[in-house]
Formats: sequence, C-alpha cells, structure tokens
Amino acid sequence: MLTAAVPRQAESAPTSNRQPSMPLVSRQASKRASTVAAGSPAQLENLQHALALQYVHYNFVRIHKTLRCTPAMEAGIADRLWTCADIAALLEQAEAKRAA
Repeated sequence: MLTAAVPRQAESAPTSNRQPSMPLVSRQASKRASTVAAGSPAQLENLQHALALQYVHYNFVRIHKTLRCTPAMEAGIADRLWTCADIAALLEQAEAKRAA
C-alpha cells in the first residue's frame, strides 16, 4: 500500500512581518514620521495633520472586519458611520472658527 509522504515543515524563527500589537496603518504612519522628523517645521505640521486625518478615518469611517462597525461606534462615541464628506465638513468648521 502506497501512502503520500507529508513533508515536514522546518522550524524557523518568527518573521518580522508579524506585529499583532499595532495595526498596519499605524506602523506605516510611524515609519513615515521617523523619516520626516528631521525635516522643516512645515513638514512636521503637515505630517501632524496627515496623521490626524488618518486616525479620524481609521476610527470613524473604516468598518473593521472583527467589529463589523467602526471603533468609534463600538465605543459609543459615534452613532452612525461617517463619510469623508463629514470629515471635510469638520475641517471647514475648524477653519471658519480659526478665521473668525
């Protein structure tokens, strides 16, 4: 009787692509922050704005597979799914307050 041989997997050290404690989006943002950190103050201010937008999108707009809603909805901060237009309206309100 012939049986199929199952190859044995070699034991290896864990790879660096597994970082379960931090989402991919945050890892990419921190990587960019480290490259821009030595730049001008204008670059740092733009980076701060970009990161703020990224976190708002991540927490209020993006539906997460495991939660099946946004983290803000899960925490009770938001009662509905936000759109990018909602974020743009927030930015316009902040600009209007700053100009007044």
